[in-house]
Amino acid sequence: MRLPAPPVRFVGRDAERERLRALLPSARAALICGVAGVGKTALATAIAAEWPGPVAFRRLERGASCAELSDELGDDLRGQLGAPAAERSIAGAIDSAGALWVLDDLHLLAPAEQRAVVELAAQLRHARLLATSRELLPLR
Repeated sequence: MRLPAPPVRFVGRDAERERLRALLPSARAALICGVAGVGKTALATAIAAEWPGPVAFRRLERGASCAELSDELGDDLRGQLGAPAAERSIAGAIDSAGALWVLDDLHLLAPAEQRAVVELAAQLRHARLLATSRELLPLR
């Protein structure tokens, strides 16, 4: 899925934005958590728009599986990186590309699927996972 356009004017989230910019180089995963309508997706897309490598964005729906997300991510990366990504594992392709994987509404996944996403994120060395959720979820 194409990354939504970042907000033209991003007001009132400078502290959160700076915190994420400082965190993402060293953390494998980050979670933006809050109630509906507070700007989680806007903050995530603003960060993604500045990411120096490829970005794969997914707005999640109930019932989605980690396997489906991995397949879609592989398709996104093949489109951005070309055929060599098709020959590597999804985690390897994400990692070697230094990609940012943005998952919007992670709370919609079943707990087992959330754990699978966290396990995938744990394999990353150079790439990062940035997720939004209405619920506080463990990303380690």
